[in-house]
Amino acid sequence: MSQAIRERTSELGVLKSIGYSDQKIMLFVILESMFICVFGSLIGIMIAFNFSNIF
Repeated sequence: MSQAIRERTSELGVLKSIGYSDQKIMLFVILESMFICVFGSLIGIMIAFNFSNIF
């Protein structure tokens, strides 16, 4: 995630320049991270369940 933030530094700077507070930007990054984790976990569970039925 730290690499993703480094890659999006300019985007975060634009958000800051149009008036987003540091807390709002941090909340945005945390929510995005949580979404990625939940989505990845669900995909992993579905794949594991399908493979457990095959083997």
